This record gives sequence, C-alpha cells and structure tokens, in this order.
Amino acid sequence: MANTNPNWVDEFESKGYAVIKDFATNEECDEMKAEMYRVLNELEITAEHMAVFSSSDEEKFEASKWDYFFKSAGKVRYFFEKDALKEDGTLTVPKDRSICKVALALHWHNEVFKRFSFSNKMKMEPMKLCGLFLALDDANEETGCMWFIPESHRKSGDRRLGADASKFTPCLAKKGSLVLIHGLVVHKNNNNETNEPKNAYTMHLVEQEGTTWSPDNWLQSTEEFPFTPLYSN
Repeated sequence: MANTNPNWVDEFESKGYAVIKDFATNEECDEMKAEMYRVLNELEITAEHMAVFSSSDEEKFEASKWDYFFKSAGKVRYFFEKDALKEDGTLTVPKDRSICKVALALHWHNEVFKRFSFSNKMKMEPMKLCGLFLALDDANEETGCMWFIPESHRKSGDRRLGADASKFTPCLAKKGSLVLIHGLVVHKNNNNETNEPKNAYTMHLVEQEGTTWSPDNWLQSTEEFPFTPLYSN
C-alpha cells in the first residue's frame, strides 16, 4: 500500500477525516465494480425493492415503517436514488445509475466484497466508530464527493440537527483512495449529476467492547445477524 499522505493520522485527529491515497489497487477497485455491475444486472426489481435512501429527517421518518430498511442488518438491500423509480416500478435511468446504495450485509454475503472487507489491510484500530469510503472511481465535486465540516467532531451537541451549509468543505478522492471518517464529524455527499460514474464501497467499523449502541441508530444488530466481528473472520 503506497500511501502518499504520511500525515493522514494527524490530519484525521485534527479535522475529523483524512484521505489515504492508493489504499486499494486499481485491480481491486475494478473487481468490486465489475461484481456490482453483475449483481445489478441480475437484479429483478420487485415491490420490496421500492425503497429510496435519504438522509433527510422527514424522509427518514417515512422510511421508519419499512421493515426493508430497519430490519436489514443481515441482508443485502437495494436503495434507489430519488426520482430513479416511477410509481409502477419502472426505471427513469439505466439500472446501474439508479442505485444509491447496496447495503447492508454485502460484505458477508458476496464473496468479492467479503474477501476485501476482511483482508488484513482493513484491520485497523478505530476509536469507537469510524466510517470508511473507498473510492472505486475518482470522486470530485461534480460527481458527488464527500463533504465535511472540519473539526466538527470536536464540537458538542446533536449532530443530527441542521448544519451550516457554508462550513462544508469538499474532500476529493482519487480512485483507490480511502476516506477515513471520524464517527462524530458532520458530513454529507451530493448526487452525481454527471454522466461519469462514481462508484464507492463504504463500511462502518465500531469498537464493541465498552460501547452502547444507540437504539436511535437506523441500523440495528439482530439475533439472526449480529454485527460481524472483523478480527475473527
């Protein structure tokens, strides 16, 4: 792993996020992209797939009545972009551009993503909660890169409330780069409104020892599928 940002640890502690360049090889990125295209090509859209992922409070409340969304820790779920589906379930755009997220147990049920997720390079020491955003394509302002409010992980208060839009800073990531996200930093990403792809593989790592998982979190562990230990798999 030829990381060209040797100061990423200091950057992470200071700003709440950091980019680790060349975390994944081009071959690893291309393999995961090809596998996702294969999965989507075989997907037959049914009524249960009529879910749109949104991080807005109003739309999230509406989603609370869907078992598809909240009882999905052990399953692979498909969430579509807003306006990608008509009411009758037909697509307004090509299938590979209609998907917002494929979640949540992709890392366990798909062999390609499982092999990468439990590889040695993923076994880092998080502080309680870390987010990982691996760019499988270049992510920039036009294609919908991550945006952060630097140092917001040091602030107190409820981070689910509205944030000052003027304080967000774009975080550009070249293909193969890993964006490491502090569990408390305020972040977002915008829609990709270009004709260029922006594929990414995301994960969350949480330290389970001495940690209480909030019942307000939209993803909940279940008896059937508890959160997967990283180091024992």
